[in-house]
Amino acid sequence: MQLTINELAISIGEGAPPADLAGAGFKRCSLIKRLLKKEPRGGRVFETDNCIVTCFDDSFELYPCTHSYLTPDRRWRTAASILLVNDQIASAVLHIIDAKYAATEFVSQFQEACLAELGEPEKTDRYTARWQNGTTEVTSLLRPDTKNASFLFQAKPAVVRS
Repeated sequence: MQLTINELAISIGEGAPPADLAGAGFKRCSLIKRLLKKEPRGGRVFETDNCIVTCFDDSFELYPCTHSYLTPDRRWRTAASILLVNDQIASAVLHIIDAKYAATEFVSQFQEACLAELGEPEKTDRYTARWQNGTTEVTSLLRPDTKNASFLFQAKPAVVRS
């Protein structure tokens, strides 16, 4: 399953040197965020804002739209975080932030790409869909405010804390 963030290829369960993450715009979470997120033992979280993401052989693309000439309800931001546990990628989380109109469209496109790549979801409800792919679990989550969404790629067994 191909996942690229800011032109850096990511493989869940594989190694990712922090220098490669830094080259793609990732920074280690601040101390306060680390305390709030309660990183697991041996874990480090790296984040980037307004990233460009592709996955499923480029059939899904997530990108920010922050053009100042657009009204605030037509703009959105993106973010990504990667959890390294013992220098291996345990999870990657992609976020769409404040996307009044775009969040539902991105969720729909993501779910279509997942259906084509992974088949029918294992679990689905109004806001969530979850797929299993070998050793990786993929989850799509539209927040109830329908302005924010997250896509989680997670190694099994789960090591991630939200």
